[in-house]
Formats: sequence, C-alpha cells, structure tokens
Amino acid sequence: MDPRTATRLTDELLWSLRRAGLVISTAQAIEAARALTLVPWDAHSVREALAAVVVVRRDDRATFDRTFEAFFSGRTQPRSLWERLEKKGVSAAELGFLQELLAPGDGVALLERGADFDHALGQAARGLLGHKNPLQLGFYTHRMLARLGHPHLRPELARLRMVLVDAYGEERADALVALLQGEALETERAVRAHVEQAMRTEASGESVGEKDCGELDPRELVRVRAAVRELGHKLVAGLRVRQRAGKRRRIDLRRTLRASLATGGVPVRLHFRARRQDRPRLFVLCDISDSVRAAARFLLELTYAAQDLWDDTRSFVFVSELGETTQLFRERPVREALESAFSGEVVPTSHLSNYGRVLRAFEERVGASVDRRSTVLVLGDGRSNYNDDGAEVLARLRARARHVFFFATDHRERWGVGDSALRNYQAVVTRMFETTCLEELETAARTFTRR
Repeated sequence: MDPRTATRLTDELLWSLRRAGLVISTAQAIEAARALTLVPWDAHSVREALAAVVVVRRDDRATFDRTFEAFFSGRTQPRSLWERLEKKGVSAAELGFLQELLAPGDGVALLERGADFDHALGQAARGLLGHKNPLQLGFYTHRMLARLGHPHLRPELARLRMVLVDAYGEERADALVALLQGEALETERAVRAHVEQAMRTEASGESVGEKDCGELDPRELVRVRAAVRELGHKLVAGLRVRQRAGKRRRIDLRRTLRASLATGGVPVRLHFRARRQDRPRLFVLCDISDSVRAAARFLLELTYAAQDLWDDTRSFVFVSELGETTQLFRERPVREALESAFSGEVVPTSHLSNYGRVLRAFEERVGASVDRRSTVLVLGDGRSNYNDDGAEVLARLRARARHVFFFATDHRERWGVGDSALRNYQAVVTRMFETTCLEELETAARTFTRR
C-alpha cells in the first residue's frame, strides 16, 4: 500500500476509534502512525500494533475490537469518494482529473462524506431543529442541505460535464457525471437520516442535558462540551455583574473625620475603604475511572473555562493513585490536556479506585495549603471497592477550608448502597450534589461558584 493511502486510512481509523469513545492523545496518534509503518498492512498486524499503542485500559479492548472490525470488515463500503468511484470503474487518470476539477468549498465537498461530514451536519443543524414537527421532515432536510451548500452541486456538475466532454467525449462524460449525481443522492439520504434521527431523539422527551453523562453518544458529547464552555463563560460574566452591583463602597469614618477637621466638616470630603478582592483558591479532585470519566471531563473543562472565578486553581485526577494536572493545563490547550489526563499519562487508569489512599495522598501533598480562602471540590462515584473510604480526611479538610463540595456521579438512591461511601462523605462535606447529567452538573456549578 502506498504511504499516502496508508496515512489516510490510519487517520480515518483513529477518528473512528475516537468517535467510539476511546481517548487518544496527539502523542498516541503520532506513535500509532509510526507503529503502523513497521508492520505489514494486514488486519491482524495492524490490529495488534494499533492496540498496543491506543488501548490503555482493559475495558477499552472490546470497544477497540468492535470498531476495528466495523472499519475493516471487507471494506465493503469504501471510505472516501475516490475509493467509491474507483470501485465503480473510474480509472486512475480519470480520478486524478476529477480531483483537479472538484475544488473544495463549492458544494462538491459534500460528496466526500468523510470524517468531517458529521461535524458539518452538527453545525448546520444548530438552531434549525429544536422541537419541530416530524411531518416537516422533507422541509428541514431541504433547509439542512441548503446550509451545507448542496444547491451549488447542480450548476457545478453542469460545468464539470462540459469540461469532461472536451476531455473524454459525451458518452464517458455523461457516465462520470451520473456517478457523481448518484453520490449526491447518497448525501441527500444521509442528511435526511440525520434530521430524522434528531427529530426522533427530541420526540422521545429526553434532552441531552437530562441523559446520564455515561450514556451520551459521540455527537452528544460534542454538543455537551460546547455547552460546558458556554456555561463557564456565563459564570464568569455573572461574577462580573455581581462585582459591579456590589461596588457600593463603605465610608472610612476615621479618614473622613481627620480630613474634615480643617474645615469644620463643611464641606465634608468622604473617604472610602479600599475594596478587597476575595476570590477563593480552588482545589479540584476528579475520579477518572471508567464509570465517571465523562462527568470528570466536563468538570475539568468547566473549571478551566471559568478560571477568572478563582484566585488560583490546582487540579488533580485519580483512580487508585493521585496525579496533579495543574501544570498540564497551563502548558497545553484544554482539549489536548484532557486527552493526556484521561489516556493514563498522569495516573494509571486500569486500576480499581481507592478513595482512602487518594484522599490521604492529597492531604499529605497540599493539606498545608488549604485554608479559609480555599474551596475543595471532589467529583466521583464514591465507590470504595470496600477499601477505607477516607471520610475522616474530608472532615479534616472541611475544618480548615472555606468549603468542601462533593459532586456525586451516582444516583441518590444508590448512595450508601454496597461499597458506596457517599453517605459517609455527605456527613462531613459542606454540600453533596447529585451530578449524573449535564443539567445537574450545571445546577451544581452555578450553586458552588456563588459560595
């Protein structure tokens, strides 16, 4: 296989794995591409080489195998427009000629239906659906196609036919254009299916914000991440509004009287006390084990989208060990830092969670820095795996801190059941929040940022 095709297939395969839920950092993607240059390009060799690089957690192997099989199962449905045309009898010379003629951005790019197609659909659908009547499926499909640039296809194909007639004659030109028209029809069907699925989801009555974080599909995750970033900006804007509203200054009586002695108090020159900025320091501890990784990702992204709310932020992730990610988020873009944190680069992610060990490690490492200006926020499901839960550590932190909050990612009726230590934690923290979905996470975030 030529290097160009191998690179494209590797990119598409990694994209498919990410879409299936695997966290693959940029460093892993580079290492995967390097590994695939060292093995034969057959299914078994590629599978094992890729798995050795991107499968960090044992539970991810089943997802990896399932996605790999779907991607490589005979390659019955070619991935790119050019593969599909080649399979339908278009020669290499004709393919090269078409690639030169079909410029991106003129509507013809829709025919590709590659890795960026779902993203384009999501962008076009924004604000377009929203509780529409399912009987208007055709109308909204047409609107979506218009937003995607589909109306430009027909005049572009007509222009293309004239060029092809000069190059290959009318018969071959008509055959090639017919193939492209068939691809355009498939694009229309894909958009219609997307609109139909979106309407069906809305009709079910369960919004993305109401779904458990762990049940969100990849498209919903993209929407939720955008909502989390927007929430962070809203929280910061709300803080600034409250600061402006609270700018009523207090009179410094001693300085005012002293300055007024020379005039007998007529006129009086008022002196005010300087306002003290009292933003708390924030310590965030996020469980990143399989059961809570989606909620942890949202909380970390929210924390760094709303940096201005706190004087200083230190973040930690844990499973059975504690690792600090503060520097990681300072040095890298948030999304890249999140991928690194969840890929096992900071702490091993394949172990069972151990809250007692983690909380004691946190107290030993930063306990001396926790004071009355500090807020400690813990997110997790509180599953101790029948180890010591470390509730007494949270109690000691609560005695020293301004607040200790716990975002519980397990449903309230399961708190304290089995190996759940959430009831023990609830007894010692400032407040326990149930945060199993985005709406609950937003409510909790708005509440604790006002404290």
